[in-house]
Amino acid sequence: MARIQEINPFANVNLRRVLMGGQESSASTEAALQSVAKCDVIIDATADATIFNLCAAVARSQRKPLVWGEVFAGGVGGIIARSRPDVDPIPVIARRQLVAWCADQGIPWDGKESEGYDLIRDDAPPAGR
Repeated sequence: MARIQEINPFANVNLRRVLMGGQESSASTEAALQSVAKCDVIIDATADATIFNLCAAVARSQRKPLVWGEVFAGGVGGIIARSRPDVDPIPVIARRQLVAWCADQGIPWDGKESEGYDLIRDDAPPAGR
């Protein structure tokens, strides 16, 4: 927060620490997501699939840019990526494209490529009862 205000002292920065994706109440998760939806830019620095998917859903529905980062296991390598509405693919697709590009180049992907990052699918039918 201090670093952002060093760059722009007029920036309005809200820092909230909320456990999301666990056993917290749906009301607290909903309140946190509504707060995130009001941001100009959504930043996910958790490297957590559940949080990424929540942030990606808000970014897509509210047409907000999302910036996310992941540090690979052992601190060797990582990614920083972005998804801007009407410019870049939606966040889930953009992340999938990064994984595919690395595979095509023969570059080992040390991120958690299959541990819940593909939960949001545009082509999947609605879940039945």
